[in-house]
Amino acid sequence: MGAAQILSRSKRRSTSSEASVHQETCLHSSEMSSKASLKSVTTEWVPMVCMTMDTLMAQKLMPSYGTLQRAGLHRRPSSDSSTTEVVHFVSHEWLSREHPDPAGTQLRCLQNVLRVIALGGAEGLFDPETWEMFSTGLSTSMLERGKRAKKGLAETDAMDDPVRRLPSNPLFNGGLTAAKFGEHVTSGLLWLDFSCIPQLCDVTCREEIEQQSEI
Repeated sequence: MGAAQILSRSKRRSTSSEASVHQETCLHSSEMSSKASLKSVTTEWVPMVCMTMDTLMAQKLMPSYGTLQRAGLHRRPSSDSSTTEVVHFVSHEWLSREHPDPAGTQLRCLQNVLRVIALGGAEGLFDPETWEMFSTGLSTSMLERGKRAKKGLAETDAMDDPVRRLPSNPLFNGGLTAAKFGEHVTSGLLWLDFSCIPQLCDVTCREEIEQQSEI
């Protein structure tokens, strides 16, 4: 083998090795970048806060974030993975520019619905088909698939029945009953937009108070 061929092979090996190192470096940099991005995405800038059902039921007007914060009525959900603390998320409309519910119409409606649920009457608030979907956490197509599997009409293994996989969900645990839903409402926490997200109205009011006190 000539010297030129040996030198050529040596250069190819060197180039290949450099490319491999470069590739590993890029992959490592990409992995580090992904981890950094994940960290920035999951950073908790505003802690999630809720209120108890007792706090909500005692209100005559939907309270703002600042109102609950100053009164010490915010509650943070438990971070203990060994316990199951149910949080009910409720969104609302804005019926005026200054306050989402100036006459308390939406609040009274919400309170009435929660009272019915707490007493075990949740099923009566739904039509049968919607209650079945809500109480199982399954879509109409999944429910139909499960029924067909039980009747042997579907070409699928019995274990493929989505209804049989419900016990893996600690909240549904084989199906959410009206009584269990009532317990969840009574003992759970409530997250409400206006009450659990910092609001500009609270900042404006506080700034005005500070300006007046300085004068």
